Amino acid sequence: RGKTMSDDEVIYFFSESKSMSKSVEASGNNKSVQITCARRLADFLGVDSMLKAEGISCHMFIANKPHGASTTERAVPVKVFFAELEKKKYWLRKWLNDESLNTFDMRQVIDWEYY
Repeated sequence: RGKTMSDDEVIYFFSESKSMSKSVEASGNNKSVQITCARRLADFLGVDSMLKAEGISCHMFIANKPHGASTTERAVPVKVFFAELEKKKYWLRKWLNDESLNTFDMRQVIDWEYY
């Protein structure tokens, strides 16, 4: 579960990179891990114009929360793990739907059963 690996090794071996051929806006009501990741990345970066761009590359993990949620709803951009602690706390608590979350290490967030 990555305990003896560096962050870079965990990202290399367990993260996923997917590209979107269409923009998020052009995808309409479709659901996918790429769309979820792109929306979350746009919110995180504060760049809504990303949602209009085609060819967005989404670098993500599948999180272990929210419990019972589909894989599509559990995509978390890798970028959040490099943010300052308060920003990381805010976004992970929001995306994982867990206000009591107090550990923000990627190894604790990754859905190891998925991988």
